[in-house]
Amino acid sequence: MRTPAALFLLASGLAAAGCGVGSGTSIDAAPIVTITAPVEGATVGNNVNIAATVFDDFRVDKVRFLIDGTQLPDGVQFDPPFSINWNTQTVTDHAQHVIRVEATDNAGNIGFKQITVLVVRGTQ
Repeated sequence: MRTPAALFLLASGLAAAGCGVGSGTSIDAAPIVTITAPVEGATVGNNVNIAATVFDDFRVDKVRFLIDGTQLPDGVQFDPPFSINWNTQTVTDHAQHVIRVEATDNAGNIGFKQITVLVVRGTQ
């Protein structure tokens, strides 16, 4: 027969493992973000299509597109497909820049992916 202390330890261990003992809920993971275009290390120029896929085990609330830490104009989207046009005239030419895509789920968890690209205007 298990003592109340042993049952508490068992329940605590299951809850820590994400089994949702007693509450009927499970731990919600952050969304998984994949940048599908452009690819890491690409040389880009002029207007660039940034595309991403996002997976969440419950529901994605919003997706943000950032360049070097600054959100792009109209850079928040709520429904797929997640993609935006980036005019590279706003950044330094012949330099590397960081594209970051962040996804927030309904629980407030944030998942992200970022890549670095080289901007050389005049290339496509």
